[in-house]
Parts: sequence; C-alpha cells; structure tokens
Amino acid sequence: APMRDSWVDEMLTKFVEADESKSVLKLVEGLRMIFTILEAMKLDVANHQIRILRPVLVETAVEFERDYFLQMIARCKLDISDSVKWFQQFNNSETTPRIITTQAILSLLSCSKMVSEFPSSLAFDHARLIVLRANVRQVVCLQLCIALFKQLCHQSNNNQLITNESIESLKKEILALITDENGNVKWTRNIGAIALQISRRSNPLMIIPNEKTVEFAFSWLIKQTQPSSQVYSLMEQRVFNIIKEKVVDLEHEKLNNVMPVSGNGNVAVASATTTTTTTNEEDDIGSIASRISLLAKFHWNVFGSYYTVSE
Repeated sequence: APMRDSWVDEMLTKFVEADESKSVLKLVEGLRMIFTILEAMKLDVANHQIRILRPVLVETAVEFERDYFLQMIARCKLDISDSVKWFQQFNNSETTPRIITTQAILSLLSCSKMVSEFPSSLAFDHARLIVLRANVRQVVCLQLCIALFKQLCHQSNNNQLITNESIESLKKEILALITDENGNVKWTRNIGAIALQISRRSNPLMIIPNEKTVEFAFSWLIKQTQPSSQVYSLMEQRVFNIIKEKVVDLEHEKLNNVMPVSGNGNVAVASATTTTTTTNEEDDIGSIASRISLLAKFHWNVFGSYYTVSE
C-alpha cells in the first residue's frame, strides 16, 4: 500500500547506512524493519479481503449458521431443547416472532435476574450478549445516578438545576470517573467519587458539599447499584421496556420504508431518513436496541423453524 512507502524508504536508508559504516547494528535494524513491513502488508491484505468478502459473508451468514446447526443437531452433537424451553417462556401469539425473540434475548441481559448459562442456540453469541449486558447495566446505573441527582436537587430546593444540559454533563462526568485508562468500567469501586460529584452538582453554591449529603448519596448508591436491589430491578425493567419499544419502532420502520438488497429478498435496510436522538441516553439505548433487533432477526431466521415446530 502507498501508505507504507515511507517505511520502505526508511528501511532502505538503514541498509545504505549499514553498508557505508559497516554497522551490524544498523543491518539488524533494517532487518527488523523488513519483518515489520511484511507484517503490516499481511494485515493490509487481510483487511482488503475482509472488505471484499464482507457483503458475501453477511448475505450467507444465516444460511451458513442454519446449515451448521442442522448438521450438529442431526449428529446429536448439540441439544437445543434448553433453547426451545427458553423461547417458549415468552411465546405469545398476539405479537410478532421478532418481538418474542427480542423479549427472550432481553431476559438474558438482566443483572438482577442473571442467568447462569446462555441457551445452546446462542453458542456463537456469548461474547456479544456479555457486552450487551454490560451496556444495559451501565445505562441502568446512570439512570440511578440521575434519579439521585434529581432527589438531592429537590431536597436543596434547586429544581432549576434539573435540565437536559446539566444531566448530560453529569453523565459525562460520571463516565469519566468510572472508566480507567484501559477503558474498563468499574461502578462499585468509584461510588465514593460519584457520590461526591452528584452532591457537588446538586448544590453548586456550596464550595465543599455537605458531609451528610455526601454520606447519604454514598449509602444510597452503594445499595441501589447492586443488582439485588429492588430499585435496581425496577430501573432495569424500565430500561428493558424502553428498549422493547425502540425495537418495535425499528421493525415498523423497516416494514414501512425499506430498500431491498440485491441478491437476497429477505434482507432489507432502513431508509436513511431516521430520527436523530437528542440525548446521549437515547443514543445508548438506541444503539443497544438496534444491536438487539439485528441479533433477534438473525437468531429467528436461523432457529425459527425449530421454535415453531415445538409449539
């Protein structure tokens, strides 16, 4: 790739210098650069092939997984009876298969009622489900922090501080507090810092937040951010309801305004005229809903026949 030209020039310079000065060290540096460039070229080729093959992989993914699991089940190497039982818990003739699948998948993302194992039919999606569960927990915990902020504002008669701008700013500050240099998110470890920041935000006229307020905020957060808390469970369910509503909206959007993709009549993409959300919370929940919607559609296309036969 042309972007590697500067590396090649630098490598050649190393060899010229090594020859002129008879330096073994520069010769070794040149050889190291050769292997570095070769490794980069391998990655360039791999990325290029992925870009070319991606449309084909996406288009044939359902067919591939359907065939794969069909063979695994036929050879008795996979038993999906647990998956059928899991799906039937949410089966409802009054709603669509996509919504049923969405509800079933959402049940796997709960922290307050955490499942010990994922259904065998989702064997290829364990990592994706774990990430989605962590995303949901983050949204729930952020909502709990905002609820505490509003409560403290009411107590200090600072209701004017409750604005979309202040809430979004507080969310960014909380996310900065809980995210370490490696990008890992830790809630319980940073409850003290979060409590202090929320207390400061709820009464900005005080240079040093009231000690009792900080203690109350800390005690409340340390309890309510635990998945075993009833408040956490209620907030989690509220977030799930919002996600389900957004998935329903996405499904209606695609049914009413679609663009068929050549080569596969079952594949469609939504029109570009989608509504832009106004807050980071909506962006987060919208992103989660979009990913769950795609996962639900894919999963139903692969295993829908098994779930239907078992009815």
